[in-house]
Amino acid sequence: MPDQYREPVEASAEAPGAPAAPLNSMESEIAELEKQIAQKRAMLGAEKPLERVIGAEKPAPSAAAPAPAQPASVAAFTPSKPETQSFKGLEKNQQLKNLVDLAFQKGIFYAADVAREMDSAYLMDEFHDTLVDQLHKELVEKGKLEEI
Repeated sequence: MPDQYREPVEASAEAPGAPAAPLNSMESEIAELEKQIAQKRAMLGAEKPLERVIGAEKPAPSAAAPAPAQPASVAAFTPSKPETQSFKGLEKNQQLKNLVDLAFQKGIFYAADVAREMDSAYLMDEFHDTLVDQLHKELVEKGKLEEI
């Protein structure tokens, strides 16, 4: 029975194992590129790591160059939200309630930033869970979602 997942073999196809002409040209091109790499390594010195060799070659500048990313030290100097300090002295349950209220007053992104500044993985996880539950409940009440 013929295998339905194999391509049909043409009678004019070469015998398996016989190298095709394009393959030889590819192999010769690869060999030439390997020689060029060996020459560049010899010029740069073999003691340099590959990352430095790759980084030494600069790509051509494009018309729409992406803006450089801000270093982590700049992100550390962003002003904190005023609520962060006032929430830190409260109990976890009160912090959570205040974060949810803040999300409904000033927006989810603002409240998430405050929760992130609190630097508590537990609080961030509980905030997410509570927010999802309350948003789901409100969307069902407004008819935007169906009850599951």
